[in-house]
Amino acid sequence: MGKMATVIERMRRSWRQFKESRPGNRFQDHYNRRQQSRSGRFNLLRKVLYIIVGIVVAVASLVLAPLPGPGWGTFFIGLALLAGEIFYVARFLDWVEVELRKIALTARDVWRELSATGRMFVILVALILAATLAYGAYYLLVGG
Repeated sequence: MGKMATVIERMRRSWRQFKESRPGNRFQDHYNRRQQSRSGRFNLLRKVLYIIVGIVVAVASLVLAPLPGPGWGTFFIGLALLAGEIFYVARFLDWVEVELRKIALTARDVWRELSATGRMFVILVALILAATLAYGAYYLLVGG
């Protein structure tokens, strides 16, 4: 049990450090910490395993994205695993985070300015789109 507690504590510390990093630098900081923590005989093997697992998780998530389940969340987990080992992936994810934050802030501002009727219309359109996508996925998977 002591070893498991150590692993969990390392994961908590890593998550805390990740959250404390500035947006736009989080993944590069994570990459730098991973590279600095390398020690021991199995560095290359560990790096290769992280890359393989990251690719498998990301690709499997893309393939399974139309099905119910975590889909895109696990895709980004796979990319995050790769970001700890490949600097260009870390830079890309930092760029994506900054751009998604801009979009989210704009969407929040637009939502706040909408009237109650406007908000209801947006929700109705979103529900119709979700139902259409669900029907399309059902039709493709089951064959209607």
